[in-house]
Amino acid sequence: MKYEEDTGKTSIRIYKPQIAQSGTVRVTAENEAGSAEATATLKVDKKAEVPKFTSNMDDRQVNEGDTVKYTSTVEGYPEPTVEWLLNGEPVSKHPNITVTDDAGKHTIEIKEITPEQSGELSCQATNTAGMKKQNVTLNVKRVGEAPTFASNLEDRLVTEGEVTIMEAKLNPVKPKPTITWLRDGKEFKSDDHFVLTEQEDGTLQLKIVTTKMEDKCRITIKAENYFGTAECSASLGVIKPRPMAKPAFQSDIAPIHLTEGDSLQTKLLITGDPTPFVKWYINNQLVCPTEDTEITNADGVYSLVIHGVTADMTGKIKCVAYNKMGEATTEGELKVVAPIPVEFETSLCDATCREGDTLKLKAVLLGEPTPVVSWYVNGKKLEESQNIKIHAEKGTYTVTIKDITCDYSGKVVCEAINEYGKASSEAMLLVLPRGEPPDFLEWLSNVRARQGSKVVHKVVFTGDPKPVLTWYINNKEVKNSSEISIVTDDKTSTLTINSFNPEVHVGEIICKAENDAGEVSCTANMVTYTSEMFSESESEAQAEEVIADDMTLTDEESLREELQRTPTPVMAPKFITKIKDSRAKRGHEAIFECVVPDTKGVVCKWLKDGKEIELIARIRVQSRTIEGHITQELIIEDVRPEDAGKYTVIVENTAGRDVCEATLTVVEELDKLPERAPEFVVQLQDKSVKATDKVTFECKVVGEPQPNVVWYHDNKVLEELAKEIIIEHEEGIQRLVITSTEVKHEGKYSCVAVNSAGTSRTEAKLDVYAPLAPTFTKSLTDQSITIGEQLILFCSVKGVPQPTVEFYHETERMTSSSRVSIEHDASNTHWRVLIKQSEQQDLGKYHAVAKNSVGSAISEAKVEQKSVAPVIEQGLKSTTVT
Repeated sequence: MKYEEDTGKTSIRIYKPQIAQSGTVRVTAENEAGSAEATATLKVDKKAEVPKFTSNMDDRQVNEGDTVKYTSTVEGYPEPTVEWLLNGEPVSKHPNITVTDDAGKHTIEIKEITPEQSGELSCQATNTAGMKKQNVTLNVKRVGEAPTFASNLEDRLVTEGEVTIMEAKLNPVKPKPTITWLRDGKEFKSDDHFVLTEQEDGTLQLKIVTTKMEDKCRITIKAENYFGTAECSASLGVIKPRPMAKPAFQSDIAPIHLTEGDSLQTKLLITGDPTPFVKWYINNQLVCPTEDTEITNADGVYSLVIHGVTADMTGKIKCVAYNKMGEATTEGELKVVAPIPVEFETSLCDATCREGDTLKLKAVLLGEPTPVVSWYVNGKKLEESQNIKIHAEKGTYTVTIKDITCDYSGKVVCEAINEYGKASSEAMLLVLPRGEPPDFLEWLSNVRARQGSKVVHKVVFTGDPKPVLTWYINNKEVKNSSEISIVTDDKTSTLTINSFNPEVHVGEIICKAENDAGEVSCTANMVTYTSEMFSESESEAQAEEVIADDMTLTDEESLREELQRTPTPVMAPKFITKIKDSRAKRGHEAIFECVVPDTKGVVCKWLKDGKEIELIARIRVQSRTIEGHITQELIIEDVRPEDAGKYTVIVENTAGRDVCEATLTVVEELDKLPERAPEFVVQLQDKSVKATDKVTFECKVVGEPQPNVVWYHDNKVLEELAKEIIIEHEEGIQRLVITSTEVKHEGKYSCVAVNSAGTSRTEAKLDVYAPLAPTFTKSLTDQSITIGEQLILFCSVKGVPQPTVEFYHETERMTSSSRVSIEHDASNTHWRVLIKQSEQQDLGKYHAVAKNSVGSAISEAKVEQKSVAPVIEQGLKSTTVT
C-alpha cells in the first residue's frame, strides 16, 4: 500500500492474488473533521488449464455377455466436457452402454457386451485450454458351444393318408443356432403341406397333415452357430394302406418274478388294423395310468411300467387288445415276494459225536429272496464231496458229514446272505476219538435163594468212556433203596438184595452197560428154594449159585440161551406236562406247550384234526432242553379261523407211545383270561459240581397273570452279584447262573413263583467239591508188542480242576505227528497215546504226568518186544563119516 502526500493519492498493490481474495475493496480516510470512504470490486479469475486425467484405465479381455465398467477422473479449467467414444464413434449409438458423471468422476458401463463392441474405448475431455484423450483396448471373447441334439429324428414308416410327425430336440446353447430343414439334401420351408415349428424348449417338429407316397424321403435337420454345426437325419417311408385285421400278439408275456418295491416292466408287440387299443389287467383288475403307472404305445410296441410293486399283485397279468375287427388276449405269471432279511428260525445246536459217526446239522431260515447259505468248520468252507452232502429244501438247510474225523472239532458256522441282509448261527462241535464199546468180563449167574436171605449179583465190565450201568428186575429199573443197594466202581458193579422176596424178586435180572460207543446187556434168573436141606444161616451168607442138574446147561444150550436173552428194556415215553385247551383272538398268537423226558430215541409229532402239521413261517415248533427235560412249543402266529380245531401231540419210541390232545378256539374278541396259579412244568434238579465250575439252575413256570419269581439260597433272598451270580428269565424259563462255584455256594436253592391266584415253589440242592490233586484211576500198563503193529497206551485221571496229561518216552516228551497221535475225551478224563506202526526205537520206558493247579501224579509202563519161538529154517542133513 502507498500514499503520496504531495498529490494526496493512495494505492494498494496485491501480489499473486488468490481466487479467495475476490470481493469488495474498501478504503477509509479519517481526520478530526470526519471520515470518507470509497469502494471498488475485485474479481480474481482462475488461470485456464488443459484437461488432465488423474486416474488410469487398463486394457481388458472379457467374455461375451459380461458387464464392463470403467471410471475416469478429469481435472481442468474451465471444467472440461467429457465424451466416451467406441472405435471413434459416440457410445450413445449402443443401447447397452450407460454413461454417468458424479463430481468429476465419469463412469461408463457396458452390459452384456457383444463381440462387435471389441476395439478402442476412449474417454475425451475438452475445454477452452485444450483437449486430452485416454484410450484403452477392449477385447471381447466369444462364449458359447456348438449345437447338439438331445434327441434325434427317428425313422418312420407311415401309411398313405396318415398324419406324420417327426421330432428332434436341441440342447440349449449360446449363441442360438440357425435351423435349416433339408429334404433329400435340399432345403425346404414351412408351408401348408410341410408344417415346421420350433418350440422354446428346443423341440423341432415336422408335421405332414396328409402324407403322400411322394413324401418318401430322407429328412435332415441342420443346426449351425458360430461354434459349429450339428445334424440329425431319419428316413420317412410311406406305404399303401393294407387290409384291416383284428389284433394279433406277436410276443407273449414271460413269467415275471420281482421283489416288493421293484418296478414291473413288460412289453408286447401287437399288430392289427386299425391300430389296436389295449387294456392291462392284474388279477382281473383293470390297470389305469397313475403317477406310478405308465401305459405307452410306440410303433406297435405296447408297454406297461408299474413302479413299486407289492406282494398282493402276485397272480396273473393280462393284456386285452381290440379294434373294430375284433380282440385278442394274452396273459402271464406275476410273482412279487416281500423282501425278508435273513433270519434263523431254528439255530444250530452244539453237538458231540465220535469219529467215524455220521453227523447231520440242520438250520431253518427265513428270507426273501432265497438266501445263499454257506457252511464253515473252523473258518474253512465246506464243499460237497463224497463224505459231505449239503442240501436245501423249503427253508431247511442241512449238511451231512459221513465218517467224521476229530479234525472237525471246533466252531461250526452257518452263514446266510441275501440282498437285504446277512445272518449267521454258530455252534460248537466236539468229535471224540472212537471209544471202546462196553463188554462184560464177568457175567451174571443164575441164583437160587431162600426167602429173607441176602442175594448178591456182581458183574465186571470194560468200556471207554466208562459205561453207565442200569439194573432191571423183571423189566423194571431198580435203584438204591432200603431194600436194594447198588455199588459201582471203575470195573465192577454189585447189586445186593438185603431181603429176598420171592413174590418180587423171582424172575429175570438184567444189567445194562451203555456208553457213547455202544451198549451191552447180560441176563440171569433168580428162583427160590423149596426144600429144607440147607440151614438158614447158610443161605443167609450168600445166595447160592444154581448147580443142580436141572439148572446145568451144555455149551450148545448156553450159546442158544445167550442169543435168546431178554434185551435191555426201553421205557415208553410219558408226558410230564400235557397240552391244554386254548382260546386265541384272531390275528394274535396261540401256543401249545408240552414237556417230555430228554430220552434217546424219543420222537415228537404234531397233528391237527388227525393230519400231520406242515410247518411254515407262521406255524413253527420250538424245542428247548431244560434240566433233562424237553419242552416242545407249537407256535401259531397271526391266528386265522381255519386254525381252529383239535391238536394232537404224539411222543413215541420203540417201546411205545403217549398221546395228548387239546382244542384251539379262534374268537373275534377274547374275554379276560381266567386266573391260573403258578405251576412249575420243569422243576429244579440237584447239582454236584467241582469248585470253580460254572453251574446253572433252570426251571419253567406258567401262570396267569404272569407270576413274579424270587430266588432263595438256604431260605435267604438271592440277588444278582456282578460277575458272580446272574438271574435271568426268557419266555417263562427262569435261570440262575453261578459263574464260579465255591464251597460257600453249597446248600438248598429255591425258586418261588407268586401271582394273584397262588404260590408255587421248586427246590434243589447244590454240592461243591473242593480241589483235588490228580490221581490215576486207570494207570498205564506194561505191554509186549511185535515190531510193526499198533501200540496204544491208555490211562484215566481225575482231580479238581480236571488235570491234563503229558506223555514221555524215556526222558523226551511226546507230541502228535503223522505217526504218533495223543488223544483225550471232552472231559480230559481218558487219555491215550497211539503209535500207528511201531518201530524198534519205540521200545522202552513210558510215563504219563497228570497236572493241575493242586499237584501232579505219574504213571509208568514198560514196552518190550514179544518173544518169538525159534523156527528151524533148514533141517539137519544126513552125513556119513569114516
